[in-house]
Amino acid sequence: MNETGGNFFGGQRFSADAEDAAVPQRSRSAELTFLGGNPQFSYVVNASSNTVNEVTNNLDDIGTQLGSHIQQRFRGPLQPAMDSVVLLEQDAGKINNLLKELHRTTDQLQLSVNGVQDNLSAVRDKVNQTFLKPACINCIGLQPELQKLTVDTTFVVSSIEV
Repeated sequence: MNETGGNFFGGQRFSADAEDAAVPQRSRSAELTFLGGNPQFSYVVNASSNTVNEVTNNLDDIGTQLGSHIQQRFRGPLQPAMDSVVLLEQDAGKINNLLKELHRTTDQLQLSVNGVQDNLSAVRDKVNQTFLKPACINCIGLQPELQKLTVDTTFVVSSIEV
């Protein structure tokens, strides 16, 4: 710092200009006009603008740069966990597809079982009619055995949202 209190090259001139001013500057525009005409002030304004512009330009793409830097730092310790999450997601997708197929298969299987039950009931009814005919000797004793023949099968798959 020099004797006049200025840190810059034009500090002495600024001090001299301020001391030589005959009338104190009271209005804002007069102060700005006075300061704007001073090379020291212009230098500071230009240097500040350049600094602000440089910082702004440096910050423009900081998100992607910083993001990739952070990702690289955590990639080592977090990568196994992330790999596991990716595999888990793939397995969940496969399980989802298999559950959908299971539901379709179960529905088809239940329809087939219902058809078998209907056919067995029809056969049992015909055999029972045969047992009731007078020409069928000792057939009445077989009716209880005939009633035991059933196909009571139901396929139930727990309700899993797919």
